[in-house]
Amino acid sequence: MATEAKFFQIKVPRGVRPGQQLQVRSPNGVDLVFSVPEGCAEGALLRIPMPPNPSLGPGQAQLPQQQQQVQPPSHQGSQIPQNSPPSLPASKPPVSPPQPAPESANQEKEEVKKYIPMALSELGNRLTSKKTELKGELEDISREIQKLEAELEELRVKQKEKEAEIKEISEHLPKLEVMSEKFQKLF
Repeated sequence: MATEAKFFQIKVPRGVRPGQQLQVRSPNGVDLVFSVPEGCAEGALLRIPMPPNPSLGPGQAQLPQQQQQVQPPSHQGSQIPQNSPPSLPASKPPVSPPQPAPESANQEKEEVKKYIPMALSELGNRLTSKKTELKGELEDISREIQKLEAELEELRVKQKEKEAEIKEISEHLPKLEVMSEKFQKLF
């Protein structure tokens, strides 16, 4: 009994170019290594056939194994053969090469239009929350500054008192030295 092939999607990572080897892990935990198809630039969505589940035992359903043509996003509808079939580690069975996601540009735009208000609302909520948090922190810092300024003023008052004491002692030292010399002469 044949089973229907299942797929998963990935986005071509930044800096990855056509022909470059890419390693991904499928949702069922199988590591796949393949060459990025020609015509698929960074950010393109690729539709990748789900590899057989390694936990399936003999006699259990597995996905059909077939080679497929790759359709780059900029050439949807035309068939472009891939230069190199996907290569897997020796212990993994081969799977079909990745394909660009089947979504049209209009479908993608509609999804983005639906997502934008929700994303902006979430961003607004997060920014409002962060603003409230920062205001609270700013108030705490302002109170701490006032406290430190009061302590600084107290320290300035103490500094002036100590400076006055030092001045008074400095004025009495010469007199004390004169008295000490007179006292030593007498005895």
